[in-house]
Amino acid sequence: MIYIIGIIPLFFSIFAITTNKYIFKALVTSVVVLFCTLYLFIYQLPTSFLWIIGALLFSIIGDYFLSNKNKHKSFYIYGIAIFFLAHMCYLIYMLLNGSINLLVLSFLLVSFSAYFFMRLKKTIHDKFILSAVVSYLLISCFTFASAFNLEIPFIAKLLLIISIGLIVLSDTMISETDFINNKRTEKFILPTYYLAHILILYSVFFI
Repeated sequence: MIYIIGIIPLFFSIFAITTNKYIFKALVTSVVVLFCTLYLFIYQLPTSFLWIIGALLFSIIGDYFLSNKNKHKSFYIYGIAIFFLAHMCYLIYMLLNGSINLLVLSFLLVSFSAYFFMRLKKTIHDKFILSAVVSYLLISCFTFASAFNLEIPFIAKLLLIISIGLIVLSDTMISETDFINNKRTEKFILPTYYLAHILILYSVFFI
């Protein structure tokens, strides 16, 4: 019965996608944070999951800056910086409960390096944004690679692997949209991002 609570953030995500209003974007992740926190303390789960909750809270802030990036040029940098901190929180959780999968990390670093040099670098002319993008790509690779070595129950691990993978995919589509002007990817950014957060919510039930 408890698993149906995923309907609530799903409901808000539909409004977020159709209206593109920040209030609904914030509500999606806020509901996930609320339920995760309640479940964490009611069932006395490992406190390390607080780092996942911290990552989600940073995501709410990062969403604000990226949702308003057209109003202030600096907001784009702030958004990337905040989401970098979110990835740091994810990474700390992964390392507290496992290690970095070096094989997966090597594959990701080679793949995203090729993507960066072949597609992104030539389209980014602001050196601060370029540095921010490189830093963000690196932390994303480390976070995703660490998810594969989590030492937690299998279903929770699988859900977190998929979740981080979806976040990385969503971020890649943001790069395609913002820097390469590939508008075909734009409509998939929010659905993959919110699905990731909903799966994070479900992962806590299996820890």
